[in-house]
Amino acid sequence: MLKKLVLIALLITSIPDLAAQAYEYRIITSIESVVPMGLGRSRIISSEEDKSYLDYTTERTEDNKKQNKSKRAEAKVDNFEETKILNFYSATGINFQNIASNDALLSSKVNTMIEN
Repeated sequence: MLKKLVLIALLITSIPDLAAQAYEYRIITSIESVVPMGLGRSRIISSEEDKSYLDYTTERTEDNKKQNKSKRAEAKVDNFEETKILNFYSATGINFQNIASNDALLSSKVNTMIEN
């Protein structure tokens, strides 16, 4: 009986903890123009570099009223991915085919990010 308990304990401790996986979340932004006839600039944008919000954050309290003096230009990323997508509107109004096409591109982007 003790051998079985030791064997079960070894098996349980040797199984990797799948619930302890670390996830990295990425944000993608879809900007869809409402300017008709293809004159707008619709895009999917995603950053290719990491920034820490803490570098640009201060905490104000009653005792500490010091303003954030970080430079906005330092917060800008130089490396980002830009995907052209279709505008919502055509010459005749809302173009539902363009919306469906944009959804397909966004789904493809998200699925690729999940695979990687």
